[in-house]
Amino acid sequence: MDHTLFRDVSGELPERAESMAKADLRKTEDREARRVLLGGVLATALVLLRKTRLKEQAGFLQRDPRQVARWFNGTETVPWEELLAIRELQFPLMQALLESCQADLVEIRTVISRPGGSAT
Repeated sequence: MDHTLFRDVSGELPERAESMAKADLRKTEDREARRVLLGGVLATALVLLRKTRLKEQAGFLQRDPRQVARWFNGTETVPWEELLAIRELQFPLMQALLESCQADLVEIRTVISRPGGSAT
């Protein structure tokens, strides 16, 4: 797994006109699709942490395996606030979320800076 912090991608990304993404999450289908997508993101993040079995994943999250399975298949909403409080899970969650986005719909910019220093 590549954990490179600095990589110059300035010449790799095509220029795109700015546009605003819109979604109506009030629709039932959209909520269900969102739960399935985010459950998949959580599953991917756990695999990135080399937690591949449901029992192992549930133990890491301190939850019942049946509940974690419901998150994965989208029948229950993932509690993001609670999961983002798990420090070891923060980076893999963000990585999995970004990987799940369609490249033609999002632009990703990353800035890393030191306090009192310049951005890299």
